[in-house]
Amino acid sequence: MDKVFLERYNRLNKAQKEAVDTIEGPVMVIAGPGTGKTSILTLRIANILRQTDTPPSGILAITFTDSGVKSMKQKLREIIGSRADEVRIHTFHGFAASIISEFKEYFVHLSDAVQMTDIDQVELVKHILTDNTYKDLRPFGNEDFYVDHLLGMIRDAKKDAVTPEMLADFAQTEVKRIESDEASISTRGATKGQLKADAKRAIDKCKRTILASEVYKQYEYRKQHPLAGGKKMMDFDDLIVEVLKALREHEVLLRSIQEKYLYVHVDEHQDTNDSQNAIITLIAAFFDSPNVFIVGDEKQAIYRFQGASVKNFLQFESLWSDMKVISLEHNYRSHQSILDASFAMIEANYDEGQHERLRVRLQSGSNDTQRPVEVVTAGNITAAEQYLTETIKQIQTNDSQATIAIISRTNADIERVVRSCAAEGINVASERSINIFNHPIGLLFFALIECIENPLALDAWSRTIVGGLWSLDFTARTEILQKIRKEGIETIGKDIPAYEAIRSEIVQDSPLEFFMTCADKSGLIERVSTDPVYVEVWRGIYTFVESVIRQKGCVDPIE
Repeated sequence: MDKVFLERYNRLNKAQKEAVDTIEGPVMVIAGPGTGKTSILTLRIANILRQTDTPPSGILAITFTDSGVKSMKQKLREIIGSRADEVRIHTFHGFAASIISEFKEYFVHLSDAVQMTDIDQVELVKHILTDNTYKDLRPFGNEDFYVDHLLGMIRDAKKDAVTPEMLADFAQTEVKRIESDEASISTRGATKGQLKADAKRAIDKCKRTILASEVYKQYEYRKQHPLAGGKKMMDFDDLIVEVLKALREHEVLLRSIQEKYLYVHVDEHQDTNDSQNAIITLIAAFFDSPNVFIVGDEKQAIYRFQGASVKNFLQFESLWSDMKVISLEHNYRSHQSILDASFAMIEANYDEGQHERLRVRLQSGSNDTQRPVEVVTAGNITAAEQYLTETIKQIQTNDSQATIAIISRTNADIERVVRSCAAEGINVASERSINIFNHPIGLLFFALIECIENPLALDAWSRTIVGGLWSLDFTARTEILQKIRKEGIETIGKDIPAYEAIRSEIVQDSPLEFFMTCADKSGLIERVSTDPVYVEVWRGIYTFVESVIRQKGCVDPIE
């Protein structure tokens, strides 16, 4: 262990060594990209084991992604061997799951709960909204308009440790503030002395928030009190919320965890939300000067939409006045032109004097030949995409082994890039989040499943026919739609042979095989193959179906 440790330790710069050597008391490391965060985390853990009698199981390390956990474990094994498997390295959700598993007596109400899928969450909110109490959240013409908004609100509230009651109180307080604000009162015209239109809209929004808080309350209640025959459910965010709640309510549980972990490490701390931050704070509060090691970079707060904020990054410094702050200023990944350009761009987001200590200008430690950053301005999107594809072709001509990354602001931009590259014969793979529940191909897939499940689903049949399924030409589609309107859909199987073929294989195929049969014989796969973007959506659908099959316990016999 000492040989490998010393070899790697001696390669560190002064600031990195300081971070590894400071093993007592609270430490905050401001570490930008490419500054060796994983290396100092693993070397510091190894150093704790070298310098103290702390058992590996008494060290906790939390990072934000599964890939981060894997990387940290691998590097730690290279330094300390098999003892690395005893160190508790988790994502936040993995850590919460481990607590629930280890201390089952505090989570009895979760013992028979099943994990909710996205569809389960959507269906539960839809069911709640059928109550006439929530009619204002079911606008005429699109009764599901607020479903996604409500689920997003619930997720955000949980990440910020906000209860339904807190949400309602905030909205009610805001209504009173608006009504009592002189700026909300019109001073001229026909509405003089009345609330301005903007104020009324703000109040209406607050009232919908109050109503939404009731949906949130019902959502939480229905998960634990399902209808007859149903099972208790829990969603992904419940792992964090349930553990936070238990730590606050059960002193013995909190003390057990506090006494167990003598050293706590948090990687990518700028991305923690309020609920996650509260868990770390509770665990660390056992000591006046806890051994908490925080690594993060406020400029990289990519998960800020999850409730993360620079205030979380700075909160611990205000809690513990003896916190040591170390800045890592050397980047070993990029040349100086890239670092200078990115720093200049990020700097534009700050006000004068704001968070100056966190705005570390990185210096390149790379030996690569420095290349300037080229900024190109195009007159329109078409010209920009043409320049992009021509540049890619030129790079590939000069270096056939070159790896090229294209970064875009939105998914819509990525779709255009994928199509442009495909049109020019450039092979490209996109990595982005795809909402299969909103994408036209995803909606077509769910309409197809609805047809198979319920042969009398008129709207679903219409969507699949108009959407180009069943391998029908324009004339056949028109004739079938007219026949459906006149005669109903009881005999639709005679007009669409592929549907009868699918129905005949329901019992014979395994779940995954039947899914592929539906997609193939309905013409969905053929439809997907017409557009490279659709192929990406199809991958998302396939992954989703696989996860549902596994969660429902439907084991595919071919696996």
